[in-house]
Amino acid sequence: MKILQIVDKGPEGGGVARHVQDLTDALRRQGHDTSVLRLRADGAADEASLPWTFGPLQGLHRLRALRRLLAHLDPSLIQVHAGFTTLSPVLLRALRRARPTVGMLHDVSPFCFLGTRRFHSGATDCQRRVGAGCVSCGCYRPRSVLGWLRVAREVLVRAWLLKEWRALPQLIVPSEYLRQLALRHGFDAQRVTLIPHFTSAPPDDATAASAPPLIVFVGRLTREKGVFCLFEALARLTDLPWQAALIGAGPGREVLAQTAARHGFADRLRWHGVLAVAERNAVLRSAYLLVFPSLIAEGFGLTGIEALAYGKPVAGFPAGGASEWLRHGETGIAAAEGDAPALAQALRTLLCDPALASRLGENGRRLVRARFAAKPCIADLCAIYARAREGFGRRARA
Repeated sequence: MKILQIVDKGPEGGGVARHVQDLTDALRRQGHDTSVLRLRADGAADEASLPWTFGPLQGLHRLRALRRLLAHLDPSLIQVHAGFTTLSPVLLRALRRARPTVGMLHDVSPFCFLGTRRFHSGATDCQRRVGAGCVSCGCYRPRSVLGWLRVAREVLVRAWLLKEWRALPQLIVPSEYLRQLALRHGFDAQRVTLIPHFTSAPPDDATAASAPPLIVFVGRLTREKGVFCLFEALARLTDLPWQAALIGAGPGREVLAQTAARHGFADRLRWHGVLAVAERNAVLRSAYLLVFPSLIAEGFGLTGIEALAYGKPVAGFPAGGASEWLRHGETGIAAAEGDAPALAQALRTLLCDPALASRLGENGRRLVRARFAAKPCIADLCAIYARAREGFGRRARA
């Protein structure tokens, strides 16, 4: 089977990019001719690329280029990975009419203009359907007349995009949390399939932890990813021996460094920036625990199962899809979302009880083997591919 993966993240683009790369590699090992189309103008030389589009005019402008790419690549199936701000509904419609096409969601951005599913960016989980009501309630409100025009355009185009996504024969989601959001937004339950993300981390790899205990954070250095909350928690733990590794980049680094210096733990931090997969995995192998302090409703949280695969317990906030692998007292210690003192206590509990940390880490390793292994996930995905191709063939013959 010739499979085309369409994604709007570069190779350095976090969990989505890692999943697409792992998926591509796994499908190739099974003999499928799998290629990647990146929705960005600066795609790698060995990959096809198409600039970002959003509105209908942008889509019409790129329609001929998309058709040329499809004719050149000639895929027998297309899998689209989100792209709710980078793929025009005009192009999505063209894709599903030209080839069997399935969609995969990775996060909550299709269902929230802010990408958080948090009302007014607070801790309250939003129960609304995304749309004009997000503007009228004040959660998504522009600050200027020009901003109102942009918001109106986004509301209309997002509605069209959701309509095109609902028309896909299959929607794949990695968590029950995202499945429920899709159903709330009008997706047909028969077309929504839960296939969790898997990890390529070798579950039997050496997992020796460094000394002093290493706390690892993976993610962008932004407030919504909870790294500022993490630093508040670390400031309460300076009486204990530990180091912290921060893997990721973002605008918050300077302020975070100032916070660490003010509280006296700047010399305990390792600022790694964005790492290649092998380097990031090496840091995870040497970790004592992973901290997952995200303040948004994560669609899944791939880093969590990557750490659990190495037998590392997790301390953090089990919001959204993360609750499906961060199980309090089983694979880690969960804290109330956004509560820095509670996060500090979760970290303290694990740091002061190595036997507990080891037991939770082993539980996590077993969970990954049972639920997040690559082989069954790929088998389920290939079954979805087969149904999509069969359905497309029936429509073509009708």
